[in-house]
Amino acid sequence: MGHRYAISGWVAKEGFLSIIDYGGGFGALARIVAGKSLASTVDIYESHPGEFTLKQGGKFNNIKLYDKLGCNYDVLLSTYVLEHIADPLAEFSAMSDSVRAGGYLVIANCFYPVIKCHLPRNFHFRFTFDLFAKLMGLERIGQLNGSHATIYKKGAQKAINWGLVRKAEVLSKFTFPLIQFAVSILRPIKRLVFR
Repeated sequence: MGHRYAISGWVAKEGFLSIIDYGGGFGALARIVAGKSLASTVDIYESHPGEFTLKQGGKFNNIKLYDKLGCNYDVLLSTYVLEHIADPLAEFSAMSDSVRAGGYLVIANCFYPVIKCHLPRNFHFRFTFDLFAKLMGLERIGQLNGSHATIYKKGAQKAINWGLVRKAEVLSKFTFPLIQFAVSILRPIKRLVFR
């Protein structure tokens, strides 16, 4: 829960007025954000909202639930969504398209085999996700304090070079086993050196 409080605290501090919780699930993050940012509108994009989400979200005047993605948001929040999706790059592009130029995306991914619904074919993104964000016109601001989410800022709206993005994706998949092997060797060395 500390992760969600860190994200909601940053959103409230920045004073965003238009917020989307992408793939909001039960709406826990959206409810915390809505409680801290009373002057803001917090939309939850959830393609299959459950009864609990509808009931809990209804307790807040500034939360709305949608099954289609809107646009021109000041900030998009997405926690643990892309590792479950067949084509995370297309979904990430749609996320970016929903944010206004100069807006922000706060993304927390887990491209690891933590649970069975994390797709192994996406694990390579754990090393290259920032590269794809850059190819899609986003600037990496850094990790959000107190959280494992990363903040990206959207530049001017421009067309994505999908040919380049898909070639980079093939390269990312191909080099993943090599990078993973190198990391497994370097990690113990790093522990020895920095004891």
